[in-house]
Amino acid sequence: MSSIISILRRIDEKPLLYLGKKDIGRLRFFITGYLICEEDNNQSESTEIFESFKKYFDTIYGIRSYYDYASVLRQQFNSEEEAFDKFFELFNQFLFQKEIKL
Repeated sequence: MSSIISILRRIDEKPLLYLGKKDIGRLRFFITGYLICEEDNNQSESTEIFESFKKYFDTIYGIRSYYDYASVLRQQFNSEEEAFDKFFELFNQFLFQKEIKL
């Protein structure tokens, strides 16, 4: 299974180690960089997972146009940390519902 999932699980467990602090913006930049690197190396498994997660996220928030998850979560919560925690809550729900495992 996708190594992005195992990396995100490590970030969820120890965000300070990987990002310096719980911050939805830093997380988004990390994920974007990972997906670009994967694309540059002609891999697409993580991109497919995140496209599916975006549809899941959009359904939950009733989004009909392009908004990235970080912007939406920032609007919903009082801090970058709360938005960060909500991202992982939603992402873990998504993985469970789709039965995606390592």
